[in-house]
Amino acid sequence: MPSEFLTDLKVKTIKPPASGRIELWDAREVGLVLRVTSNGKKSWALQYRSNVYDGTGRRRTKKVTLGAYGEGGGKICLAEARRLAIKTKAAIADGEDPSQLKVEDRAAAMADGRRRNVVNVATAVERFARRYEQDASIWKRHERPRILRRELVPKLGEQGIGELSLAQLRRQQTAIRERGSPIMANRYAEAVRAFFRWAVEEYAIDNPAEALGRVVDESDFSRDRVLSKDELAKIWVVSDTLTPLSRDFVRVLMLTPHRVSTVANMRYHQVDDKGLWRIPKKMKKQKVNDQMMPLGALAHSIVRSRFSGEPDDVDRLVFCSNRAGDTALQATSKIKAALDRTLAGSVVSWRFHDFRRSFATWAASARIDQSIVRKILDHGQARRDRLDAIYNRFEYIEEQRDALNQYARFIGVG
Repeated sequence: MPSEFLTDLKVKTIKPPASGRIELWDAREVGLVLRVTSNGKKSWALQYRSNVYDGTGRRRTKKVTLGAYGEGGGKICLAEARRLAIKTKAAIADGEDPSQLKVEDRAAAMADGRRRNVVNVATAVERFARRYEQDASIWKRHERPRILRRELVPKLGEQGIGELSLAQLRRQQTAIRERGSPIMANRYAEAVRAFFRWAVEEYAIDNPAEALGRVVDESDFSRDRVLSKDELAKIWVVSDTLTPLSRDFVRVLMLTPHRVSTVANMRYHQVDDKGLWRIPKKMKKQKVNDQMMPLGALAHSIVRSRFSGEPDDVDRLVFCSNRAGDTALQATSKIKAALDRTLAGSVVSWRFHDFRRSFATWAASARIDQSIVRKILDHGQARRDRLDAIYNRFEYIEEQRDALNQYARFIGVG
């Protein structure tokens, strides 16, 4: 990687990038790097070879944050950064790992004025969520904050952002796995790693989540659960024991059938008078273009029954969890648990996502054209369909609507 002899003037006057982050490597002190983000924040880090070997017999490369750039107040100037780099390298030569053990001078440099413990984890998570609230990716905008709020904040939210350790994060991940949610344990690791990558730059802290990995190979958890007609009917009936909000959410989820996060983020203005739901591409897994999806007669009736009729409410979420109408329903695991308690073992080993597989399986048995099924499920197209789509722009709206109405009758509710 290119390097240059950094000077105080160069470090002080470097302009931030338009987006992302740039790194300036010091030619005088090998491994020392100044990181500059698009919001103007500057921090020092040291890249080094750890004493841990990878599968090829090479020592793994790691980075450790030395501190935020600046003068006084716990911040680190160029000369101090070079001195800390030398001290840290000496500790590495003695067999220490600075990503786990803080050398004495580095701890002293961070002790006064650093924000590592001023902000707790809960506050940092909300700032992280606001950072991505306009992002096109539903994973960044919705799923990561949801996982952090549900899995990280309740247990560790009151601790300072710089106080968390890898051991604490792993204990929480183990608890998620042991409650029977190994896939969520993997998602937790992904969300926490992303959160701390952001926090390293925002608060100039070490990254305790760098080594937090997956707990299971997801290829071993391929789902093949298909709900029978009787099981779908039972879930429909017992959903009547839920609150009206949860009941309507479950039933629309069964009847569409779309992804949980997409249905949870449905807004009234996206559904026209004929029951045509325009799903913005930012809400979709396949972010190619907006999806025009017809609702079946019963699903459309449920959505319309929830609308107050007030003009100011057209921008509200259909399934909102607050009075302002701008927070999507999030407690889906609690809704599922409530259904399971009422079902009392009559339907087992199922999840909401199985509604999609159950619909696709029924559609195949009913000889519904698979291109129609893929449009409803918003799945990637087969090669022939992709070639055909170059010329054929017909949306097959009525064919989709007819398939969904047939499916409702199959369940016994259409």
